[in-house]
Amino acid sequence: MPRPWPVRLAGWALALTLLAVAALVVTGRGSFAATTHTVAKRPLADDPGEPADAVTEVHRFPAGSHLVGPAVVRIGSHGAIAYDPDTGDEVWRYLRADAAVCAQRAEGTQVVLLYRSGERCTEAIALDVRSGERRWQRTVEAAGQNTIVWNTGGFLSVDAAKMIVFEVNQGYERFTLDNSTTDHIEGEHTSCENTAASGATDVVTLQRCRATDDEPWVAQLVVNAASDGDPREVGRSYLTGIAGPELIGSLEDGTAYVRDSAGAVHVYAAGAATPVTVAGLPPVPADVRLLGARGGSMLTDGATVFRLDQSGAHVAWSATVVAPPSQRGNSLYLPTAGGIEVRAADTGQVTRTIAAALPPHAAEVTVGGPRIGVLRDDGLVVLR
Repeated sequence: MPRPWPVRLAGWALALTLLAVAALVVTGRGSFAATTHTVAKRPLADDPGEPADAVTEVHRFPAGSHLVGPAVVRIGSHGAIAYDPDTGDEVWRYLRADAAVCAQRAEGTQVVLLYRSGERCTEAIALDVRSGERRWQRTVEAAGQNTIVWNTGGFLSVDAAKMIVFEVNQGYERFTLDNSTTDHIEGEHTSCENTAASGATDVVTLQRCRATDDEPWVAQLVVNAASDGDPREVGRSYLTGIAGPELIGSLEDGTAYVRDSAGAVHVYAAGAATPVTVAGLPPVPADVRLLGARGGSMLTDGATVFRLDQSGAHVAWSATVVAPPSQRGNSLYLPTAGGIEVRAADTGQVTRTIAAALPPHAAEVTVGGPRIGVLRDDGLVVLR
């Protein structure tokens, strides 16, 4: 005699529930088993000191290594390993055999790793550089293939349809800008795609928009700030007359720096109808970087640093370098052929020069307490 349908329904529900629980347990065990995570027995201590007037090599590390505060962190395709910068001894490691790193940033007192699932960067984890302890972990819900953009104080997940703004110290989501729910050019029903973004407080998005597939794309800059977890538009600029606009970066107040196809740099205050074109600046390459500084900003292509005045309209001073500069507080560390010049970020005045043997070209020079890290093609050299 067949069982009554309520009994059979309850039996199927119980079976499905048990299967789902078993699948979660197996998945969790698999992910956990694929992760190697050790923490420091004795965490490295912060050293607030400054580099000496003369520094020499103390240790070398392989490619992929970065000096981050009191640690050297080597980031590979599946995670990170941290070392004592003076001895080379391993301090901690975090490696996942089941996922690949798609973006990373080692800065301040933490390293942030993003892991890929398919074509998207979907998971972020932050580790303390001194101990390897987990600080936070978040899911990134991108709408499609996404690019991770790093800024001081945060990072962005940017795809054609969606931009998500994350705070970096605790990893919380500040807001999400979804193009499907956003008004566009002059209130028209338009289709917009994100092409680039920058910022952590006031976030600038470079978009291309059009009403129909037959119309040409129109470029615009949209500036948004967080308002109770939602985006609040604080400015919009239409990039008319700017050929091939590329967003170099932005400042905390939403001021955007845009490069055109000829290499000229145009500065847009948040919502400005017309930009200020920087005078006295030669054409810059596509890989030019924007660095914030007190009372203004800097642009560098790795060979020259251009310090702009407070208006952003003129070059206040420039210097030839062998690598992009490093900033710590109000001190700029400029790697030059004659050593490392230390300048006041606000005035540009040279306060001292650190005697250091630097290669003709370096990818990065960073300062961590009394140490200086020089990233070269063959790896990292730590000076002290």
